[in-house]
Amino acid sequence: MTARPFALILSFSPIARDARVLKQVSLLAETHQVVTCGYGEPPVQSVRHIRIPDDCRVDDPQPNLLIRRRYRKAYWRMSGVRWVVENSPKGEFDVVIANDVEAVPIALALRAKRGVLADLHEYSPRLHDDRVLWRARNQPFLEWLCQRYVSRAQAWTTVSAGLAREYHDRFGFRPEVVTNATPYKELRETPVGSPIRLVHSGAGLRNRSLMLMAEAVETADADVTLDFYLTPNHPDHVDELRRFAELSTRVTVHDPVPYERLVETLHQYDVGLFVLPPITFNYRWALPNKLFDFVQARLGVLIGPSPEMAAYVRAHGIGEVADDFTVDATKRAVERLSRERVASMKENSSRCAAELSSGPQLETWRRVISDLGVGQAPRRIPSSPPTSQDPVRDRLVLLTNEYPLDRGDATFVANEIDALAAHFDEVVVFNFPGHGAWSFRSVPGNVRYGGSLKEATRAEAILRMVRPGTAARWVRAVWREVRHGRVGRKALPVIITTAAAAVRAGHPELRRAIRQRGVRTTVYAFWGMGAGAAVACLPRVSGRVAVRLHRYDLYEEVNGWLPLRGSLLTQPDVLLPISDHAAQYLRQTYAWPDLSPVVVSRLGTRDWGAAPRPSDMSELTVVSCSAISPVKRVALLLRALKEVSVTVPVRWVHFGDGPLRSQVEREAALLEDARFRIEFRGQTPNSELMSFYLNNPAHVFANVSDSEGVPVSIMEAMSVGIPIVATRVGGVAEVVGVEKGSGTLVDATATAAEIAEAIRWTAGAKGLDPRVTWNRLSNADTNVRTLLKELLP
Repeated sequence: MTARPFALILSFSPIARDARVLKQVSLLAETHQVVTCGYGEPPVQSVRHIRIPDDCRVDDPQPNLLIRRRYRKAYWRMSGVRWVVENSPKGEFDVVIANDVEAVPIALALRAKRGVLADLHEYSPRLHDDRVLWRARNQPFLEWLCQRYVSRAQAWTTVSAGLAREYHDRFGFRPEVVTNATPYKELRETPVGSPIRLVHSGAGLRNRSLMLMAEAVETADADVTLDFYLTPNHPDHVDELRRFAELSTRVTVHDPVPYERLVETLHQYDVGLFVLPPITFNYRWALPNKLFDFVQARLGVLIGPSPEMAAYVRAHGIGEVADDFTVDATKRAVERLSRERVASMKENSSRCAAELSSGPQLETWRRVISDLGVGQAPRRIPSSPPTSQDPVRDRLVLLTNEYPLDRGDATFVANEIDALAAHFDEVVVFNFPGHGAWSFRSVPGNVRYGGSLKEATRAEAILRMVRPGTAARWVRAVWREVRHGRVGRKALPVIITTAAAAVRAGHPELRRAIRQRGVRTTVYAFWGMGAGAAVACLPRVSGRVAVRLHRYDLYEEVNGWLPLRGSLLTQPDVLLPISDHAAQYLRQTYAWPDLSPVVVSRLGTRDWGAAPRPSDMSELTVVSCSAISPVKRVALLLRALKEVSVTVPVRWVHFGDGPLRSQVEREAALLEDARFRIEFRGQTPNSELMSFYLNNPAHVFANVSDSEGVPVSIMEAMSVGIPIVATRVGGVAEVVGVEKGSGTLVDATATAAEIAEAIRWTAGAKGLDPRVTWNRLSNADTNVRTLLKELLP
């Protein structure tokens, strides 16, 4: 008989009293030899239990380490973490279920043969976001744990759709939802009492607004009572509620009952009451077990307008939703409870009890656990090399600024990623993100996030630099800058920037991705800055290395001295400027004997289809899309359009944001009138931008920047057929011009009056067809072939 696989259920909780973890135990016991690790007594006698001492905690990271952002030390030095690591066997388990964020790093370290399921009971990074000190000190630590460890699990589950969305948007993994549903109970609804009997069971916490519910019932103009069954989490608050109840004829406070008797206790009541003001993120998206307890007890439900709970209540007709979370709104909801209405709610609870029981939820867990290690691309690169029997694979390491975050260069990279994913077995993305919320784009199935090259602490940077290989590559990078005459008075910046490049190149996941045996790895830096700076100090790569160059990472006359030119322009196998102008600039400015081969590889955009052309010239619609920054000169365009409006009314719609927005808006307020309508749409998702183009016929797209590469914004407008007016800078003249049929060029020094005249002419010109030019020069499907030709061996 084949031995059953081993499974570890790790939870820093008293497992015997943790309803959710007990469900995991009973489920896995059907197919696995189960070992539990947690506080307190064994959950059942039939499983082996590793009991964590009560004084070994995971809620005690050293504050000084958190303040100094020494998160690795803060985690691995916690007493509970140290104890579990020292007392749990490595490599013994086939599957590990890690309950909550704090358990996941240990689970990964135990090297389960089939993988780790992270079951996330809360959105941990915002667990106590109502506390200022906690937000400042603990929230970044928990975000670091999620980004560095939880994202590397093989599967994830959580308790509600709202939490699942937040984990996906912030960290890039999407947990499946397994609700805290209660096991099915074979009960029938009881007749509605007189008075109507309300009940609440749960934690006696001050921030649960228990007094709100008590006051609403006490003051309601209705024949009702309310009984509380509370655990004494905050004994003083429970005592306060008891004193309130002593003076009340409607409210009673009881001691808690054991969980196994809870549903039977609730069954004697009519309506379960739970109004939870959204004072924290987790409270807002709460979908608690008590909702499902009420259903199994065949009760009606009265709740506040919490989105997750309200969706269930309304979909199944099992209760009443208060208008808001105040005492008055709750009182009004209580007053709407008639005996007939409550009877209907109880009948509906009885009808949906099987559907809303834990049975269907356990099937999700069963499937997820069964799929672990089966047909999955690993989320994390294996630390051990493949055997000689493993097939040779092609991996692309893609270095970006922001992508796969949904901001910055995400739109540009997204135009290429499908083709890259189709031609490589695996694409691993490393970025160098700026500040802001982490919301990830959807990516092809074989694309995964390797990590941020910006995340190294000072200690990690020093450790990387003292590695002999890294130090040697840093010295060689410095020497290349010296040899190419790039130092001069920039000695200190050269030392600092080359050291920073060495630290980025020394990122452990990047090194593993590049140096894994049996895998041919190609490196493609989308920019000559950000994560792309790592190219200056990369170890030897088995495939090709390519660096794409745009504007801010190329033109030193515009952007000032740029670092790492001696390495970034000589070490790659190929340089990929986005325009002929950029290629000529490279060859003339860096006319070095060892300059890497230069091949023009144009950016492109996807085909959104053609927009309808405007039917008349009674009002010109002009669109623009750019940052509102000095180089983009949006104020100059504003003044030009004001001049246009003298002869024909103008509607101007600008997409984009930036440091000069308030200044430009103030000037616009002075110039706007009945003949000149102005709309500032701000930062707009790409899909919404293109939808606007397709549904709002525009006469002209305008760009008056004094420095550009070849703007993707111009390509997008051309792709739907909008004629262009743009300045003759960078590579713009390669795609815009009357002779190209795409629009009109003006000099970079053009005045507002000259730009206005170009806009008038272009709006009325016959024979312009920008889509033809776009299809020939800026179609992503065509241009990506040039890129692939240079990347593939």
